[in-house]
Amino acid sequence: MKSQLPKRVLLTFVGNRDPYPKEPKTKEYANEPGPILTLIKNRQFDHVYLVYTRTPQDKETEMEKRAKDIEKALKKVHSSLGFTCYPLVITDPLSHEQLLKGLRKLIEEVHKQFKNDEDFYISVSSGTPTMHACWFLLASSKEIQADILYVREKRFVSDKLPLVNEVRLNSPFFPEILPRTTTIEVPDVSESEIRKAIDVAEIIGDGKKLKSALEKAAIFGRTDSTVLITGESGSGKELFARFIHQISKRVSSQFLPVNCASIPEPLFESELFGYKKGGFTGAAEDKPGQFVLANGGTLFLDEIAEMPLLLQAKLLRVIETNEIFPLGARKSEKVDVRIITATNQILAQAVKEKRFRADLYYRLNVLFLEIPPLRERKTDIPKLALHFVSKFNKKYNRDKFLSKEAESKLINHPWPGNIRSLKNTIERAVVLSKGKTIEASDISLEDFKSLGGGYDIFPELSEGFSIYEYEKQLYRKAYEQARGNQSKAAKLLGVSTQAFSQYFKRNLNKD
Repeated sequence: MKSQLPKRVLLTFVGNRDPYPKEPKTKEYANEPGPILTLIKNRQFDHVYLVYTRTPQDKETEMEKRAKDIEKALKKVHSSLGFTCYPLVITDPLSHEQLLKGLRKLIEEVHKQFKNDEDFYISVSSGTPTMHACWFLLASSKEIQADILYVREKRFVSDKLPLVNEVRLNSPFFPEILPRTTTIEVPDVSESEIRKAIDVAEIIGDGKKLKSALEKAAIFGRTDSTVLITGESGSGKELFARFIHQISKRVSSQFLPVNCASIPEPLFESELFGYKKGGFTGAAEDKPGQFVLANGGTLFLDEIAEMPLLLQAKLLRVIETNEIFPLGARKSEKVDVRIITATNQILAQAVKEKRFRADLYYRLNVLFLEIPPLRERKTDIPKLALHFVSKFNKKYNRDKFLSKEAESKLINHPWPGNIRSLKNTIERAVVLSKGKTIEASDISLEDFKSLGGGYDIFPELSEGFSIYEYEKQLYRKAYEQARGNQSKAAKLLGVSTQAFSQYFKRNLNKD
């Protein structure tokens, strides 16, 4: 538990009325401080970023002098307040594009300096309308999670109009601004191609781990090799497969996803390779398989570890020869398909347990991509939540938004079900919450300890601790959760059904 409150960080441009207006509008307010000093006087902050623009040729600008004057004025009364004077070096201060690029670099620096939980605030009382517009875009899209503050001139202050006004950007009155994924730079791939691929795949976030995975995926997209994608259930493996397809030369052809876990074993071969009329009893006409349907494009085989061993051998042959043999066919057929596979299991372990062919594993694992779990992408959670709230508001004709406490609750949850679980949680909250604001109490979260997750559920180590007994507890818990179905229990533990059955007979069946 934290012993102190989160730090409060203010970001603001320096304006013409800071630290004091040179030409006050009326004599009555001649000695009144400017917006920045007024805001800091009325709100408590731990650190302030004083932002100003200058060109590469400027040595010291008027705004830089004002920033230093503000710092001097505040140090007299707030000695413990931290300051950073931050220059945005741009050629055109009226360019939204240049300002946005500069502010994104600033946000990166802010997140490097403040690595723990902080409360960020942005003032739009100082600076130009162009600067204010950029702040609104960045805050609305959650590129920085911050509240917007505005200082009203004292002559306009009343009981109904407070001195410091807060703007709720997640209110339904504001338009939806989709979160932006950090731009990645990949050789031979244009920024517009990457942006389009991200939009089509609906990948949302700007965290370092997501950016690293996207860079790898974009490089893989420019090849035609097989790709193995791993990651926990619900982490977005299919989204990345779709992204790779969008970057590839096959983008104009079909992307065909197939879930291997959903195909009954007797139908696997005909589903993938198709069959010819009269090939077996009931085959009244030709049926093309998934390889034919995906010809020229990309075939995405999800949950590849669930493919039966016999079909694994046939898949290996297709990869090596680019030929398929439909059931009942007299000769093979050529296909041109790029194969991407995915699994939430450790395939190397499946190979050891003889559940997966080693030769196929090495053939699929030419290019390897691991998708980070949501609990390692905490900065992306608010952006994803904003996207899902907007999506379900449209679906159910609602106008709800998340409170700051609700967002905090979402950020601090470990999300064993990852993005899929977050999406379901938001949908449930949009449907069931009574008011327009979705409060923390409206966020119903699953007890991740009961789901068999491998983190934060281990007992405290102490003298007498028995790993054998703990292993038994895990197996017993999986068996109970699967309601006596050993195959499902084995999947929960990531072991083969045979291995689970043998352990059950040796250790649990006696209890």
